[in-house]
This record gives sequence, C-alpha cells and structure tokens, in this order.
Amino acid sequence: MSETGAPRWDLLPHDPAGFFELSTGFDRKTLKRAYGKLIRQFKPEKFPEQFQKIRAAFEALDGQLRYGQLPSTDSKGQIYQWQVETAAAYDANKSASSGMENAAAEAVPLHDLLRTEKPSVLYRQISQSDRKTPYDYFALAILSDLVQTDQKKFFQWLLTGLKEHPQDKGLFSLLYQYFQTDLPLELIPTLLLTTSKAICDDRYYYLTESAWLRLLRSTKFPVFRETLARCEANLKDFRINARIAFYIQTLRPALWRADAQWLRKTIDWLEVNSGHLPPQLENDFHVLELIRDYQKTAAAFVGDDPTRRQVAATIKHYFCSDSTTGDAAVIEHQLTLADDAEALMRAFPAELEDSEREGASAMWVLWSWIGSEVADRNGIETARVAPEKFLKRVFALMVDLDETWDISSRSMMIYYMVNYLPYLLFSVAPFLIFFSWLENPLFLGGAIVLAVLSMVFYHFVLIPATIEPMFDKMIQRSIEENYLRLWRGRFVQLIDANHVSMQGLAATLHEIVFERKHRLRAVVHLVNYVPRDIGIAFYAEAARFRV
Repeated sequence: MSETGAPRWDLLPHDPAGFFELSTGFDRKTLKRAYGKLIRQFKPEKFPEQFQKIRAAFEALDGQLRYGQLPSTDSKGQIYQWQVETAAAYDANKSASSGMENAAAEAVPLHDLLRTEKPSVLYRQISQSDRKTPYDYFALAILSDLVQTDQKKFFQWLLTGLKEHPQDKGLFSLLYQYFQTDLPLELIPTLLLTTSKAICDDRYYYLTESAWLRLLRSTKFPVFRETLARCEANLKDFRINARIAFYIQTLRPALWRADAQWLRKTIDWLEVNSGHLPPQLENDFHVLELIRDYQKTAAAFVGDDPTRRQVAATIKHYFCSDSTTGDAAVIEHQLTLADDAEALMRAFPAELEDSEREGASAMWVLWSWIGSEVADRNGIETARVAPEKFLKRVFALMVDLDETWDISSRSMMIYYMVNYLPYLLFSVAPFLIFFSWLENPLFLGGAIVLAVLSMVFYHFVLIPATIEPMFDKMIQRSIEENYLRLWRGRFVQLIDANHVSMQGLAATLHEIVFERKHRLRAVVHLVNYVPRDIGIAFYAEAARFRV
C-alpha cells in the first residue's frame, strides 16, 4: 500500500503480486488471505469498480498459481519491458556482441513514430520488413487494430511473432490477454486450432483456458469435444502438469454438459495421473469428487420439491457460468432461502429416510463449499458474537427448552407403573405363593429370599434390558415431537440472532452437554438432532448472506 495506507492502484493490471504486497514464493492460501483483506475494505456493493479490479488481479494470479507458475514479486512487478530495438540490435542482443548498444540506439518507440507518421504508413513499412523483432510484431498487432477491418489481424501478428520468437514473454502475455477478451464465439474454435499449431508445448493450456471455458459454457458439447481433440493432436510436449490443471478446471462445467464417454475417459486419465497432482490443485480435485458424489445421489433426492429443485438448479448454474454470474446466482438464492425458513424446513425435514439422507448430505456438502467460496470471493462476513457470549445464549435456550419439555401424562404414567409396580409384585408374590406354608419358618425364609432375589434380578437385569430401553424410546419420541413442533423453530431464531454456522452451533452444544456436564434432562439429546438437521444447516448458511 501507499504511505497513506491506500492500495497501489497504479500497479494494476501489470503487477498484481505487488498490488497485494505478496512476497516471493507465495501460495494460493496466502493470495486468498491478501485478497480477502482488500475486499473487506472495498465491498462490491459500495465500490463496484475497485472490487472488479481487485477480483481481476486475484483471478490472474490464482490462474498462474494453478498452473504452477511463480508470479514476479520484484520491484518492477510484472510490467514487461519491451526492448525497442532494430533487428540488428535484436540479433546482437542474442549473441551478446559489442555492437548491441549502437544498433539499439537506432530504434524509435511506436508512440513517438505515431506523432509524425500515419498508422497506415507505419503498418506498411513494418510489415514489409524482412526481419522483425518481438517489438515489431507488437507494433504490428497494435497498428492492425487501427488500419485493418479484419479483427483477426491482431491475433495473427502476435501468433506469427511467437512462431518466430517462441520464448518472448511480451508476445505471450499479449496473446494470453487476447484470449481473456470477449472474443466472437464463432471464431474461438478456429483461433484455438491455429494457436495449437504454433504453441505446441504445455503453455498452450494456460494460454487458452479462458477461451476453452467460454466455448464449453456457450456451445453444444460436441463442438468443444471435437475442437479439443483436434488441438491436442498438435501438442507435442511430454509434460502433463498444465494438462492436469486444465482438465480439473474444465471438468467443473463439463460434468454437467459432457457426454458419459468423454467424462469417463477424462476422469480415468486424471485418476491414472493423480500421482502427478501438484499440491496447489488438491482442493480443486476434491471439488470434482464432491460434484460427482452429488450427481450420483441428487436426482432421486431432489424430486418434485420446489426448494430442492431450485437449490439443484443454482448449483448447476454456478458451475456452468463464469465466476461473476455464478456468484450472483448463489447470493440471490441464498437470500431467497434466508427469507423463507418455513419452506426450507419443509424441503429438508429434521428426520430424513435413510434413502434420502445420502442425497441430502451430498447436496449440503457441495452447497456449503459453494457458499464458502462465494462468501470469500465477495467479502461477505458474518458478524458473529463472542464464543463465550454465544455459549451462554445457547445454554440459556437449552435450560428453557428443558424446563418446558412436554412429555405426555400417559407416557409418564406408563413409565412409573412399569418402573415401580414390579417391585411391589416381586415383593408380594413369593408370600402369596407360599401363603399356606408361611407358618413354617423354612418356607417363610424361602419366601423372603425369593422376594429379595426377584427384586435384585428385576433391578439389575430386567430394568436395563427391557424397561430402560423402552423408556428411552419413549423419551426419544417425545423429544422428536417437541423438536419438530417447537424446538426447531427456536434454533432458527437463535441463528437469526447470532449468525452462527452449523459447525459453531454443533460444537457449542457438544461443549455444554459433554464438557461442561450441565445437569439437563431431555435436551442433552439435542446433540443427536441439531447437528444432523440439514435444514438448519442450510438456513445457517443462507442467513450469513443476509448480514
């Protein structure tokens, strides 16, 4: 940041690493922290222009890190310093000859030439030159936009320059930026195929990824599949790390759009080469597993419920759209869920059938990941209360629920009858059996021993084996009825007031019941209900977007 503490906007877009004040060797986690710090200051709803610049810088760096590139963090940042030199100077520079400086002095920068010459004249002069430097190709690409009507000329000059100077960073960077623009969709297959003939190594995937994703999202899948096959036939590099990064990224939308045969082949290739998976892509690969788990079980679970169907549609929209559009769809739907808790509770009941729970869990895990990613990218923070204060509030709620626990009189009467009447029966029955012989001390003693043994057997064997399990089931039914009828709504209110996540709520319940060992009655069983309540989990995730 500057001396005033403001971000160095002048470093964008050329030096995103310097803009985020990142040191050499930073990783994606460090980048994400630096990004989060800035977007908390420049929220999209208040500073839309600044937010877009910050996000573009983040995505540029994140893309480089995904492909294993190490962005520059020196004082000059990533501003490419063009060597304005003649062909002779360029040759001298490559051979490190002594005449380099004199030859280089003859060259004149393009912006100076444009002050005295027409763009068309300069374009003709440079294009007719027999030997061209990387800077000449840069100049031709820029001038083509001024004097040519063919919108492919810019691309053609850059690609021609890279054919002649394959390692030039300036031309490569310009071509990368070109593929980031909103290219005409009908031109993309041709541009990708032409590029694959000139850039035949693993840099091709990083260079063209943006165009591939747009093609995948906006056209029928066979167009994407056939174009990719033709392009990959031209690639000759033995390295596969860039290809792994490319497939992991493109599979996110492809899992919703591709045919089964292509998916099986691509996923099999990734799994076979998983040993080459770099650390920075482990989380991305895990997301693909979450999507596949969700897709295996989602269809049967979603059914006809409108809330479930809308969640499913938003998940698909998120992965099949660009990040800005996908984020907007998720935020909008999170707010819709937060405004209709009743519909959410109906869609995700507290007790699900075993056949439904797997699908609901897979949906929740993927939705939770999406929510976290969208919140992080858009600077959405949850104003949480202090942990100790929240613990006191949860404990107060549990005490209140415990005191108002409603178990039916009939159930309690059955409990007392089953629990205590047998003592009376076992104490009296032996005397009734031996009533006619009680005058005999031997029979009297036997009756007393039999009564004691019967009560001991009942207390230590029959009660644990039969009475307690029966009463526990009765308690569970009572708790379930109270939770569904009254308590679930109280936890919705608790989330509204405290904006806590499901993980935070579950951890607090566990601490109260097991670690602090408070003497509560029925509500100790809430640790078995609330953390498993997917409806509450969905609501807690949605409520954070309303703050």
